[in-house]
Amino acid sequence: MQLLRTRLICAINPPSTAGVGALYICLCNAITDTDIAQAVEQGAARPCEVYTACGCRAQCGSCARKIVTMLRSLMPAEPDLVAACD
Repeated sequence: MQLLRTRLICAINPPSTAGVGALYICLCNAITDTDIAQAVEQGAARPCEVYTACGCRAQCGSCARKIVTMLRSLMPAEPDLVAACD
């Protein structure tokens, strides 16, 4: 069921290209790949910092792995991303 939902979302919201459209990474909080990139530009280095930058908190947690993956790809050298925020 989750896979079907993910495919449907990807079909409706294809990955960002040239600033058009966005891919929803967190459905609970409506966080997109663009939101995560902006959070990183503002200094976010951990998933909890991404949530804070977006003005929300983690809900179900199913997006955390994808956020970590995106943080790793967007940051040249990152701290321990799975460490808890203070």
